[in-house]
Amino acid sequence: YEVIVQTPQKLYVHGETISLTVDAAYYFGQPVSGADVVLNVYPTYPEDYFYGEEGSRFGYPIFTDEGHTDAQGQWTVLVSTADVFHKGSRSRHAMLALEATVTDDSGQSVSSYQTVVVRRTSRGLTLLLEQHGYQPDEEITFSAQVRDRNGEPVSDVELTAQVLGWDQQEVASSKA
Repeated sequence: YEVIVQTPQKLYVHGETISLTVDAAYYFGQPVSGADVVLNVYPTYPEDYFYGEEGSRFGYPIFTDEGHTDAQGQWTVLVSTADVFHKGSRSRHAMLALEATVTDDSGQSVSSYQTVVVRRTSRGLTLLLEQHGYQPDEEITFSAQVRDRNGEPVSDVELTAQVLGWDQQEVASSKA
């Protein structure tokens, strides 16, 4: 039989709930009903360079759940994204592998997974400076781009820019 893990979207914002559906069906079309389902959610944080050049790896599960498929061979569960980012984490986004293992009456297990991205915020800010360094008392000119979760531009957003000195004290600020 085949197991398919599905989510309604591929991108979530921290704090949103993921509705996950596991669909198990024999290759001849009959649903795998009454089967045990185990869900494990594994995170990885792509911009955390802990693993060096080999890239990020999925860690230990941050969420597990168990259930049974219904008469149509499906099991639906809600997964919270509230605990995706651990305290002190500076990651801007995480990738989650949502892995479901279905075990039928004969004891045969089949696993499948779906990946989703969880962003820390619903908007992103890009700051574009005209040069890399500035002299004391030189005017700093820049532009900013704000985009929504789908990468589309957002307008009418109030921004405050601060220039901090070496001691983290504010040297200048501006609102736009």
